[in-house]
Amino acid sequence: VTGTNGKTTTTNLVKSILEQVTGELVGLIGTNKNVIGDIEEEAERTTPDSIELQSLFARMVERGCKYAVMEVSSHALYLDRTAGISFNVGAFTNLTEDHLDFHKTMEAYAEAKSRLFKACRVGVINLDDGHACTMKKAAECPILTFSTTKNEATFTAKDIRLGADDVSFRILT
Repeated sequence: VTGTNGKTTTTNLVKSILEQVTGELVGLIGTNKNVIGDIEEEAERTTPDSIELQSLFARMVERGCKYAVMEVSSHALYLDRTAGISFNVGAFTNLTEDHLDFHKTMEAYAEAKSRLFKACRVGVINLDDGHACTMKKAAECPILTFSTTKNEATFTAKDIRLGADDVSFRILT
């Protein structure tokens, strides 16, 4: 999962869903923590360097994880920390002004994020974000889109209701 905001929430939700649906252990690599089986470790950065990343994957396999869910930062994509990894699914949440000290422009920031879609089998893109076109143009895989406003998206959430303990909505597809 890449994007400025929502990576941690999205990866935790996907991890939880995979665990509940498959009954398998799911590893997590993220901003707040890395999870290897039932062991939680503090994370130094959102996406570790390539050597640490491969070490995390190896430890996940050793502990019996069948899946790994991870946050992929723009820095990691730009600096090739994820080079050689084939992602089953890549997802883009959004892009807001952040990390411009490193990327200099929003266009360069978007281009860095879009590199994820050259390394995944299926892409999932937030069509409500102004940089969705950059992600789609870079994609070398089939793309699914989601939206809360655009009916042309693959999945559009309608009648969204936020409750104290839940969120409900209808899906237009």
